[in-house]
Parts: sequence; structure tokens; C-alpha cells
Amino acid sequence: AVLVERVLASVEVVDGEDPVVAWTEVSSQADLNAALDAEEYYAAIIIPEGFSAASVSAQAGAGEALPIMVILDQGKNPMVASTVETMLGALVLQAGVTAEFQYIDSAAIGGGVLNMAQQFTILPVFIMSMLCSVALFASTKARSGATRRERFARAGVQLGYAAVLSCCIGYTVAFLVHVVSGLDIAFSSTGLFTWLASFCLIVLFVGCLDLAVPLGAFVIFASFAGGMATGNLPYELQPEFWQTWLYPWVPQHWIGEGARQIYYTGAGAWNDASMPLLWTGLGGLSALAAAILVPRASRAALPVEESLRHQLGRSAQSG
Repeated sequence: AVLVERVLASVEVVDGEDPVVAWTEVSSQADLNAALDAEEYYAAIIIPEGFSAASVSAQAGAGEALPIMVILDQGKNPMVASTVETMLGALVLQAGVTAEFQYIDSAAIGGGVLNMAQQFTILPVFIMSMLCSVALFASTKARSGATRRERFARAGVQLGYAAVLSCCIGYTVAFLVHVVSGLDIAFSSTGLFTWLASFCLIVLFVGCLDLAVPLGAFVIFASFAGGMATGNLPYELQPEFWQTWLYPWVPQHWIGEGARQIYYTGAGAWNDASMPLLWTGLGGLSALAAAILVPRASRAALPVEESLRHQLGRSAQSG
């Protein structure tokens, strides 16, 4: 009971602000196991039955104290797990009890940590996809006055190039993480997942640029500026605006989430983060379709109309 009070006191609300760590009492071991499997908690403390009585007896020299169990989910977010481990270690030491630490979803990736592995995945995928999108649009943009059929053919060429470029980006990133950085990751799953992520990004950026250059520039800038912090920081540490408006949709969050699941939970290329990225690609396809269907004014038509007026005027004068 004393240990529980100290743990709860360590996260009391200060100056009306929410505590960084919040504790929830779970009624049974089965409920706790289910919650940990669903990644609902970053950590858990299990206090065995008879803990207080055993502690009192141990202090009186009539037995040994029972250790408590501390479970840390490193795969949910290792940065938070490390913070909680440090905090609980200090509390356990202060309380003078013995603790056994158990780690779940911990990955041996060659000495690397998840934050580093995520950064090596998120940044190259996003930056290379962004640059390739701008270059692809600049080299394949439709001429002024292009017909709908020409715009449709142009969109097909862009999708083909996007598939090839994203494949190169995906497996280049997997190579960088696995070989250059020396992290022991699932190369095939990482390559396929980052291929999907890059393809969806390129389709989104190119589709928006095709529809309207200012729109494409805004989407690229908003995704870059608003999304880079969402790949590593957990939801609870995001500002309220990010939590509400950016965290649910920015692609970097889902790229980081997919990398986390592959590196730490053993997920494959298709995981919980794949569908949100696919929706990003579908948004790009919608923009491409709109760019094909929306009528475009022909700049070349203006000189022709003026020439016709001039010819008509000369004919009228001759008459």
C-alpha cells in the first residue's frame, strides 16, 4: 500500500496540468495481459498477494520480502519505457523493495534503438519521395491546352514512374537501415512497407500538383512541417493541436508506426499502418482524377480568336 501511494504521489497534478504518467488499476492478471497485448499501457506494476505482510515480516527478520514485477513495453515506445523505468527504479530504491523487470516487445536490432531506427526510416522515405514528386511533376506536366485524353495518358505515365521510383526509394531505405546503419531488421518487410509508403506519398504530391500547383505546394509543406515530430514522439507528448488535427492523418506518423511494428512486434509489410497510408494514396489518385476531368482553358486559343477577329474586320472593310 505504501508503494502504491508513492507511485500515485509521483504523478500528482501540478498547477492544474495533466501528469506525464497516469496509472490505472486493473482488476485481474487476465485483464492486464489483454491490455498489454493490445498495447494499451506503456508499463505495469504487479504487486503480489501478501506483499505487505511479507515486507513487515522481512523487516522483523522473519522471512524474505516478495519482489514486485515491473513490466515495460519497449515496443510501444522505448523512449517512454526508458523514462518510466528510470522513475520506477528510483521509487523502488526509495521504498527499499526488490523489483524484477520484464520487457515485452523488445527487439535486438544490433544495438540500435527504435527512435534511431524510425528516424532512419521516416526521414529518407519522406524527403526522397518529396523530391522525386517535384521532379516527376516538372518533367511530365501537361502542356497548356492538353486534351483530356492527353492528361489521362500523362497520369498513367506518372503512376508508372511513381511505382518505379518508390520501389527504388523503399529498398534504398531498407538497405540504409539494415546495411549502412547496421541494424538487424527484417529487410524484405521493411523494403515492401517503405515502397508502399513512398508510392502513396508520390501519388499524393504529384496528384495535388497536377490539380493545382499552389495546392500541391501547400500539401507538401503542411505534411513536412506538421508531420516530422509525429513519427517518434508518442501521442501523449504531442501538443493538443497535433493530437487533434495532425496526428491522425500525417503520413510520417504512419510510416513510423509501421516501422515500429516491423522492428519490434514482428509484423509484416502489411500492418496496422498500411491502410492509413493506402488512404493517403487514394487521396492522391482522387487528385489525379480531378486533374484529368477538370476543364482547362487553352492559352493557345486566345491568339487564334484575335486572328479571326482581325480577318473578319478586314473582310468587312473590303466589303
